[in-house]
Amino acid sequence: VEQINLSTHNGTHVDAPWHFSSIMDGGKRAMTIDEAPLDWFFRPGVKLDFRHFADGYVVTAPDVEAELARLLGPTGGHYAFGAARAAFEAGARLWQTLTRSTGDYLVEESRDVVGRHELEAFHQDVEGLRDGVERLAARLEHLDRTSERAL
Repeated sequence: VEQINLSTHNGTHVDAPWHFSSIMDGGKRAMTIDEAPLDWFFRPGVKLDFRHFADGYVVTAPDVEAELARLLGPTGGHYAFGAARAAFEAGARLWQTLTRSTGDYLVEESRDVVGRHELEAFHQDVEGLRDGVERLAARLEHLDRTSERAL
């Protein structure tokens, strides 16, 4: 019996375009998973064989490159691994940029967002000011009537 530990993003599911944004392709509504074309998911694949390693062995980058070389030849394996590594590194940089930008955005925007208690206190202050303005308006009206009688 083999035991495999995977991240939930290592092939256990596919996120639809809608998962990432409500729009795609220049502003069109993004597809939900049931709208994604099935041919996106049926493509040629490559199965890498690491059965010769002991249970629990953590496969390294050179192991992957060697297996690709076995399947595609030394040159093909080297180029395929280089392309995969470049794509992974670009994705990692993109993720870091997205994370940093999102963090900056949330920090900046959170300065304008108040907590519930602060908002409730503000509403109470506004209600108090409204009551004060109404009392002042009534007093001014009373003073106007009183001064008109005196004349």
